[in-house]
Amino acid sequence: MFNQLIVRHAVALALVTGIAACSSTPPPRAELLQAEQALGTATSQDATTYAPELLSDAQRKLSDAQALMKKKKHAAARRLLQQARVDAQLAAATARANQTNLQREQIKASIESLKPADEQQAFSENY
Repeated sequence: MFNQLIVRHAVALALVTGIAACSSTPPPRAELLQAEQALGTATSQDATTYAPELLSDAQRKLSDAQALMKKKKHAAARRLLQQARVDAQLAAATARANQTNLQREQIKASIESLKPADEQQAFSENY
């Protein structure tokens, strides 16, 4: 009888500890806001055009993290939100780089078109 009482108390303590451990991780609200802001920035910098795969990865991770938050899996959601933020930042940087490369090529083509025919060959060889 004494052993049963100890077992019951041990089980009750384990349940309470388990429940407390599950609820002790707070929702990752700051990480959610940061990921959403990074996605907004990437979108405003035309990542949908110039870095669509990276932007899509970030959006998918944000969506998955929101689903995890609804299931109270805050630690896993926090990790995904951090990844989503970094992916969105990479998408924004890639979009800017791709835009810059495109502009450089357009400027190069404009310069080339302004040069006389004999200079165009030399310009192309140098750049």
